[in-house]
Amino acid sequence: MAFLKVDIKPELLRWARETIGENIGNVADKLKTETSLIKSWEEDGKEIPLGALERLARIYKRPLATFFLSEKPKEKLIPKDFRTLPQNRKTPLSKATRLAIRKAWRFQSLVLDLANVAREEPRRHTQEVGSKGPEDLAEKIRDYLKISVKNQFAWKEDRVALTEWIKAVERTGVLVFQISMPIDEVRGFSLGDVDHPIIVLNMKDSVRARIFTLFHEYCHLLNNNAGICDLGDEKYVSGEIQSAEKFCNCFAGMFLVPKKYLLSHPLVKKFSESKEDFNKIVRLVSNDFRVSREVVLRRLLVLGEIPYDFYILKIQEFNQEFKKIKVRSKGGWLVPYRKSLQERGASFISMVFEAKKLGKITTRDITDYLGIHRKHIFKLEKAVREKF
Repeated sequence: MAFLKVDIKPELLRWARETIGENIGNVADKLKTETSLIKSWEEDGKEIPLGALERLARIYKRPLATFFLSEKPKEKLIPKDFRTLPQNRKTPLSKATRLAIRKAWRFQSLVLDLANVAREEPRRHTQEVGSKGPEDLAEKIRDYLKISVKNQFAWKEDRVALTEWIKAVERTGVLVFQISMPIDEVRGFSLGDVDHPIIVLNMKDSVRARIFTLFHEYCHLLNNNAGICDLGDEKYVSGEIQSAEKFCNCFAGMFLVPKKYLLSHPLVKKFSESKEDFNKIVRLVSNDFRVSREVVLRRLLVLGEIPYDFYILKIQEFNQEFKKIKVRSKGGWLVPYRKSLQERGASFISMVFEAKKLGKITTRDITDYLGIHRKHIFKLEKAVREKF
């Protein structure tokens, strides 16, 4: 069997390699063979050793059977790229990010199937943006989600805040997933254009950054322009991307830190014209709102409370502090059922268990949809009940 050679359609090999973001040189290195051999396989598809094809399937993260199809599978495209990196740093999406996007498309497909099984009515977001500016829209969505600033201040831990915000967003029909991706490449993305749109947050990001990304991406869905975002500086881009990212960044900041509540905050009122203890004030205010110091700083700038030069000085100072901090994993290795809960979220998992309850899917389906062994199913179901 190891010496068996097969013929396949060469376009399937090219498609599998390109959709994972690999180049021919890297593939040849992984197979410990010549680049010319990989090229020849992609040109004629003739006499490829079955063992080599199996290794290619593992590299490309595709079932071996994919290479014996009569034509390329119809897959969803990469979402629109709203990243704002400078041109000299904007590289093609990595293998890890492409896999995350592929996983997200599958999650969305499963959501649609599960909703159909449960005969749920489409829960497409009903709010209309119209000609509203970001601040008016932020106020409207605050009312729509029914989360007051008093509620927000009561959340004493960042993870509690993230969980509560996700619950609020998911009540509107948008499901939220968390998948690991390179943090310097993507902070999050959204998939829209269908019933049950989804938002994906980068699990590698800080919790407060994920909260901001959640509402940045939610704004993209409100504006019907879902895509991939890095939440960088809009000055590096222009046109539609600059306009969209600036609007969504403004919305997220205004939503999470409403003008009235920031300016009436006792510490901000105490700050006034004196810069004494400014860093401490920003830190304490950001703790109340459960956002980063940079978000509070930007809001103070926009509201005319601090001058631009002072803002730039503090941003540089905060960035230097951040570089000195060594990021440590607080949670360590997650047991499988907790990893599934964190990545897929309680709402999606509840849909899976409801389909099982209705007799529409099997235990084997559950382990596939939730990425766990059957021995973890009971613990996961219990954890989801506790979440709600």
